[in-house]
Amino acid sequence: MPIQQSENFYMLKRQALEEALLFNNAIKKSFELEIPTL
Repeated sequence: MPIQQSENFYMLKRQALEEALLFNNAIKKSFELEIPTL
């Protein structure tokens, strides 16, 4: 049972990390797109 819990925790942690990276990339892209217009 503890193993199952740690696996779920790892999956949630990994998912959150991937979402944060995607969010970060989206911000970078929009920022890069806005720079030339300034």
